[in-house]
Amino acid sequence: MTSCSIVSKGVYDDHRCSSDMVNHAMLVVGYSPTEWILKNWWGDSWGENGYMRLAKNKNRCGVANYAAYVKV
Repeated sequence: MTSCSIVSKGVYDDHRCSSDMVNHAMLVVGYSPTEWILKNWWGDSWGENGYMRLAKNKNRCGVANYAAYVKV
């Protein structure tokens, strides 16, 4: 996820962030029809106040590879 370390604003859709080499975890906190909203643990100075928007339906950065959730 090296290219992701320089995320600033906008929807992240970099093909270099492959689903083959997952090495980082973020929390999915929301979504829209076209993007995932993710919270990173690197602090508010990263991305959009600690969050990023990631293109949906492309499995960029392996966002769908290791999803986990709580069933209540």
